[in-house]
Amino acid sequence: MTQLVIDDEHGPIGPGGTRALMTSVMGTGPGMKGGPYKLLNSIRMWRTNVHDEGCAAIAEVLRLGGAEVQISYLELFDNNIGLRGCMALGSALSQGGNVSLLTLKLDYNTTLGTAGVEYLCRGLRTNISLRQLHIAYCEIQKDAGVHLGQVLANTKSGLTQLNVQGNRINGHG
Repeated sequence: MTQLVIDDEHGPIGPGGTRALMTSVMGTGPGMKGGPYKLLNSIRMWRTNVHDEGCAAIAEVLRLGGAEVQISYLELFDNNIGLRGCMALGSALSQGGNVSLLTLKLDYNTTLGTAGVEYLCRGLRTNISLRQLHIAYCEIQKDAGVHLGQVLANTKSGLTQLNVQGNRINGHG
């Protein structure tokens, strides 16, 4: 299995379920042997109520498991991710952190907002490997333009696609 796909078909798994899944991926649960699951390269979670705590668990897999669990695609649609989740992702993706993630999709996380973008961008300013960032319909306001601009201004940035559709950045941002 190289791809993990979870939607809300049978109800959301929430932050606790997300933490349990990430513990399994890393192979760090009580009595687990064999270490991390190295074949996983894509995580897609849709409307599963990951919240900030679950997002932080995913960020830990990106940060700690980056050398062995090389996630290249992360999609967390409509999961109520906010400021703390973005702080964790930004930290995991900053210089010296994860270099395997190529695509990050956080669309429809309306709790993300401008403050979440600010903290996410703090890490992404020094990231050289991420190619695509999708933050569509996340209640982002014009003030986020400064933070996104700092990421784009990094001459070593690998970002080739930025999707901010459905936000209120406007011309000023």
